[in-house]
Amino acid sequence: MRIPNIFLEIFGKYSDFRLAVTFYSLLNQNTKMSKDGSCYIVIVKQETLSALSGLSLSTVKRSIHSLSACGFISFSIRTHKDNGELGTTMYYVKRYKTDTHYFSVQRKALMQIRSSRTYYIYCLCCKLACTACKSLKQTFFHSYNDLAELICQLGFCHKKSDIVNEIKQLVEEYKLLLKQRTVCAVGDYTENKYTITPFITGKIKRAAKIKASEPLSKPTRSGMTKNHTKPNSSYILHHFFANVKGFLKKFLFFLANRGSP
Repeated sequence: MRIPNIFLEIFGKYSDFRLAVTFYSLLNQNTKMSKDGSCYIVIVKQETLSALSGLSLSTVKRSIHSLSACGFISFSIRTHKDNGELGTTMYYVKRYKTDTHYFSVQRKALMQIRSSRTYYIYCLCCKLACTACKSLKQTFFHSYNDLAELICQLGFCHKKSDIVNEIKQLVEEYKLLLKQRTVCAVGDYTENKYTITPFITGKIKRAAKIKASEPLSKPTRSGMTKNHTKPNSSYILHHFFANVKGFLKKFLFFLANRGSP
């Protein structure tokens, strides 16, 4: 899914950033918009937002108030059912253009990564990979000091040790980053090389169709073919009359030609 670059700057909490990404993960071609075209209309339950984002229900409620205060959610309307009960909530989510100045993030990572801070750092790595490399293999080169300084510029101050632990968790536990240490011409280690690990989805192989023009296999001694097709009646009768005893063969011949005595 596409996430605007400004998302990394406008939110003051990791939970607010994660919930904003959750709202944008629900957008599709059929999503309705406001009359002026400045907002998306998203109808969703708070329980659904909690399940998709991995946040608790109380955290979702607090983040919704924070997003409303910063202008990301203009207003929300609680719908009513036909019987008078309260239904789902309709949110007016601010629209940001995603045709330019955006980065791509896998949807599955939203539910896979448990910590909101770890998810923010993962999205930052995806943004750096999209900026540094436009090819299919998203790669970027940054040291721990560079990442810590960049996160401080975005409004979140962290120590170098915190960044090391978060990157280590993304590499070893979640398998979302591939880390490679690079060596310069002198022989010293330079900035680490990171590659975003894509999600590989498998495909179910369909059984091959049997062509109608293919000849059937020859029937075996029992009269059945090797590929278990319908038996041929002529081969069954030939096999039967060739192997029965003489008196039974004569009796059958008598019944077939002369009838009952």
